[in-house]
Amino acid sequence: GKRKAKELAFWAEAEGSLLSSSRTGVRDGSGDSEHENLGSNLCRDLDTSRVRVLPKAQTLRLGLSLRSLTHHLALCPPVELPARWVTQAATTPFISERHCNLLLIPWPFHVVPSDFQGTEKVAHGNGHVGWFSYTPRDQGVGELLRAVERLLEQAKQSVGDIHAIVFPETALTDQQFADVAHMLRNRNISLISGVTREIEAKVSETTASKSDQSVNEPNEAEAKNSLRGRPVFQNYAAVHLPQMFSEPFTFEQGKHHRWKLDHDQIVRYGLSSALNPETDWWENIQVVDRSLHFFAIREWLCTCVLICEDLARLDPVGQFVRAVAPDLVIALLFDGPQLSNRWPAYHATVLADDPGASVLTLTSLGMAKLSRPTNHHGPDHATVIGMWRDASGNFVEIRLPPNSHAAVLTLHHRSRTSVTADGRANPHELGSPVFGGLNYLRIT
Repeated sequence: GKRKAKELAFWAEAEGSLLSSSRTGVRDGSGDSEHENLGSNLCRDLDTSRVRVLPKAQTLRLGLSLRSLTHHLALCPPVELPARWVTQAATTPFISERHCNLLLIPWPFHVVPSDFQGTEKVAHGNGHVGWFSYTPRDQGVGELLRAVERLLEQAKQSVGDIHAIVFPETALTDQQFADVAHMLRNRNISLISGVTREIEAKVSETTASKSDQSVNEPNEAEAKNSLRGRPVFQNYAAVHLPQMFSEPFTFEQGKHHRWKLDHDQIVRYGLSSALNPETDWWENIQVVDRSLHFFAIREWLCTCVLICEDLARLDPVGQFVRAVAPDLVIALLFDGPQLSNRWPAYHATVLADDPGASVLTLTSLGMAKLSRPTNHHGPDHATVIGMWRDASGNFVEIRLPPNSHAAVLTLHHRSRTSVTADGRANPHELGSPVFGGLNYLRIT
């Protein structure tokens, strides 16, 4: 009885450490934390500004490193990025034990050049850069809710229960996201979407330092000065999870890197009427309050969500993704067709090899159709709205048939036994999500 009580106390303490949203650094005599909250951490006696320990979803199958020597623990780098592990106690209990149906809605279905607006050019380095904003056209929340309702009805008839709905980057405004989440409140369906909203400009000295910036990217102080008095936007991923005995949880995670539109992209998307192609244009968003969430939904399904450039850039999220090794990475994009020869496919292949994650990308149908490569005379790829890649070697382009508006991606559980680099097998058989098929839907 005492041993059982100690075990329960141990697991309760570990769960509390992971779920804690309070300060988690080293404690001093007063009980105050020396460091700002850096999210979850299993080792309470470690200085979290130097190292953190998180759970691990899977064992690295290739190479010899610290990451290939442990089954369950991830040694995370000393990066000032709050990384939060969301356990099953706070995730949805409604995902099936053996499979998962994701409704992929590539909203908006139409994007036009006038949806992009350029602001003033500002001096930067030896030249000038501009700021651009993308404002989704006001299609009315009624049209959006009707589309979701009709697609859910057809999905129910086609494949049965839908476990989660996924929208791409900047697909919804914050109000639209709230409206869709409200519509799903009694249906036990999770919602994952890229969201945009107008915010008040601010600078965070701890999360927006120059060291965080991409090469030639203006830092946050320059951004604030150049955009003073103008609208500034936040580009973030929102994850809405239903609960069995409580209100749903919603998690927000901001984009970590701005998108830069250069000459070739402006021409490819036909944006020259809105943005001068001779200027580099940076996305008019603020990069502050960075964070990363890992959702441990099932033993075979630990997932994280990345936004566009965050898939391609190693710092800062890539180090955590490789350390924790989630089973599924969902990349929300505002990009062209998801073809095997484009950059998302390359980076998905890298993650499938190391750490062995499956990767789903999703872009809007409107942006996929807007992409027009110069002198392209091959087949039309305008409806390739997504891509699937997993460690089993499956690579699938998600191509909508004519007159279709959405796809249902079925993932199923494949059992496997993991072995560390020094030959220790995990006595508990784990699993990972693999491709289980596609069904296509149209709004009638």
